[in-house]
Amino acid sequence: MLATLLIAVITATIIGFGGRWLMNYAVDTWYITPEAKAHRTEAVAAELEQYVTENAVASDDFDALRQWMGETSDAEILLMDGDRAYGFDRWSTGVEEIVLAESLRDNGYRFYDIPYADGLRSTAIIEHFELQLYRIVDASAMAIAAITMLMFLLIYTGNLTRRITVFSRELAEVSGGDLEHPLSSTSEDELGELARNVDTMRNTIIQRSRAVQRALQANSELITALSHDIRNPLTSLIGYMELLEMQQDTLPEDARSFVSASLDKAYRIRDLTGELFRYFLVFSKKEQDVHMEEYDAQILLEQLLGEALIDLHSHGFDTRVEGLEQSCTLRTDVSLLKRVVDNIVSNIMKYADPEQPLTCKVRADGLLHIRMENHILAVVPDSVESNHIGLRTCEAILKMLEGKFDARTEGETFVVEVTLPLVKKM
Repeated sequence: MLATLLIAVITATIIGFGGRWLMNYAVDTWYITPEAKAHRTEAVAAELEQYVTENAVASDDFDALRQWMGETSDAEILLMDGDRAYGFDRWSTGVEEIVLAESLRDNGYRFYDIPYADGLRSTAIIEHFELQLYRIVDASAMAIAAITMLMFLLIYTGNLTRRITVFSRELAEVSGGDLEHPLSSTSEDELGELARNVDTMRNTIIQRSRAVQRALQANSELITALSHDIRNPLTSLIGYMELLEMQQDTLPEDARSFVSASLDKAYRIRDLTGELFRYFLVFSKKEQDVHMEEYDAQILLEQLLGEALIDLHSHGFDTRVEGLEQSCTLRTDVSLLKRVVDNIVSNIMKYADPEQPLTCKVRADGLLHIRMENHILAVVPDSVESNHIGLRTCEAILKMLEGKFDARTEGETFVVEVTLPLVKKM
C-alpha cells in the first residue's frame, strides 16, 4: 500500500508539472506573441476611450480611472506628461513616480491618444491577460495531478476490494466445512501473506483431522477387538459360574461363598465393560450418525418418561410427575434420547433412596427442560461402584443433540436437568 501511494504521488507530480509546462508553453507560443498583445492592447484602448467619453472622465480623475482598471482586471494605464509618463495602481490613492516615456516605447509599450474630458492625453496601455491564463494553467495542472493520483488509488482499491471479495468467498467455503478448498495467495502484500497464513492453518487442520480420524479408527478397532476378546470368555465364565451356583447344594460352604462372590464380580465386569463400550461408541459417533427428526414433544416424552417411570415404580420408587402442559415441536434423535433416559434411570436405581419421593418436572420456555430429583442413599451397597461413565455418556449425547446436560448434588438431593432446543414455528 505504501509503495502504491508513493508511486501515485510521484506519477501525479510528474504529470502535473509536465502538463503545466506544456500549457505554459502553449500560452507563451500562441497568446503572448507581439501580434496577439498588440491586438488585445488596441481592444483595451477602445474600451478605455468609450469609458472616458461616456462618463466624461478627466485625465486627473484618478478615482474614475481606478474604477475602470478594477473592472478591466488585468489592464493598467500610464498617462503622458510631456516626455514623461506617470501611473497609479487600482489599490493606492497616490500617483506613482514618473518614468521616461522613451524607455516605455523601447520596452514595447503602445501609446494611444485618448479624448479625456480635459483634452487628448497620450496613454500607455499595459495588459497582463496572460496572468489569468497562467492561473488557469496552475489550477488545471493541480487538477490533473489530483485526478492522476485518484485514479491510481481507485485502481489499487478496486483491485484490493476484488481480492478481498475472492478471499472472503474462499474463506466462507472453508468455514462452511470444505477444508479441501484452497485459498489463492499470488500477491506478495499483506493480504497475500494473510491468505497464505490462513491456507497454512487450513492444511494444519486437515492434517490434524486426518490424524484424529486415524486415531479414532484405531481406537474403534481396538475396542471392537477387546469387546470380542472380553465378552466371549466372560460369557462362558458367567455360564460356568451360574451352573456351579445351581449345584451349590453339592458344594462345601466355603466353595458356595466363593462361587457367589465370583459370579457377582463377573456380573460387575460385564456391566462395566458394557458401559465402557457404550461410552466409547457415543464419543466416537460422527454427526452423520445422528438422525434428527421432528416430533410432538408431549407425545414423545409421555412415551419415553412414562416407560422409565413405570420401571422405577416397579422397583419400589414413589414417582411424582409434572408433565408438559403446552404443545410444542422437538427435533431430536429418539434412539439417542432414549439412551439418555435409560442411563438416568440406571443411575437412579443404583444411588437413589426408594423410600423418598422421586420427582420429574417438564416445562417449555423456548427450550425444553426435563428436571429429575431424587434423594441419595445414605449408604451405597458394596455391589455398586461409582464410575460416572453413564453421566458422561449423557453429556456427550446431549451435545450431539444440540442440548445441555447438567447433573449436580444439592445437599442430599441429586438433580439431573436435560435441556433441548425446540423448533421455532414461523
